[in-house]
Amino acid sequence: MYEKTSPEISFHIGYHKSASTFLQEIIFPNLKANYQFLGQTPRRYILFETVFDPGQFQELIKSRMLADQRQSPLLISNEILSGHPHGHNRINPFQVADRIFASYPQANILCVIRNQVDYLLSIYAFRVTVKGFETRTFEQFVREEGELGMSAKLHYQRLIQHYYQTFSPAQVTVIPMETLKHDHDLFWEKLKRCVGQVPAIGLTKTKRVNPSTRLLPVIKISLRINRIAYPVLLKLEQANTPRIAKAYRWTFYRMKRKVTAPLLNKMFLGSEKLQLSPALYDDLITQYRDCNRKLSEMIRIDLSQYGYPT
Repeated sequence: MYEKTSPEISFHIGYHKSASTFLQEIIFPNLKANYQFLGQTPRRYILFETVFDPGQFQELIKSRMLADQRQSPLLISNEILSGHPHGHNRINPFQVADRIFASYPQANILCVIRNQVDYLLSIYAFRVTVKGFETRTFEQFVREEGELGMSAKLHYQRLIQHYYQTFSPAQVTVIPMETLKHDHDLFWEKLKRCVGQVPAIGLTKTKRVNPSTRLLPVIKISLRINRIAYPVLLKLEQANTPRIAKAYRWTFYRMKRKVTAPLLNKMFLGSEKLQLSPALYDDLITQYRDCNRKLSEMIRIDLSQYGYPT
């Protein structure tokens, strides 16, 4: 059960590729609040525990707090609370919402969304160039991952509506990521509505974090590298050598992040960027038009002004 003496609490639930790292590294640490990135133990508990105990989840959160922090406003963040980044069903974000409510029914919820077309381009580029062994073309990626849950995940209004109904609309704040670039005042206003304050920093002085590139030559070269590296990983996994496979995977990721991606980005700076084919773009517009119109009405923000399919 929720403890009535608990401090004010807010949960930032994501989404992925929607300024989460920027918020977690630049914004949230500069708030006068007890900020926690939801760590492995409480994260696994709320995502996967078969028999969920709200009190146990509260204790896991409290165990990470110092004694003098326990009456401070609490802000918990992890984009995995909005589900798997590809929408795979191994994580049920609707169940997560119910579990947050069971533990903290008075909590505020912060949800940052992103234009679905940009989301798909960003997560594909990230999987190809930075963290992943992605070998498919963009069109294959969108089609196949869409069938596995990505398309449903990006119908944002479904999960947001669930939060509205489970908590209340007054407790749920939705911010289009694009306001960071196009409408700072609206971003700060929405952030303050959820967490009660804004940091004493200006957005113009902050740097980009966790970047991935959409430069087409970098994408093409990275795909070639992945197509060489991925069969090696499969052989290691098939040989039942999980430790070696894990070491190989993370060494490969580190090499791409620290060496390959920065080098290729410098070499091809200013090159053509990855673009959608007209047919795929039309299909995405058709997929997300209605849900974005409904969401615009729900959150009282015209998403079309930020380029969302409407």
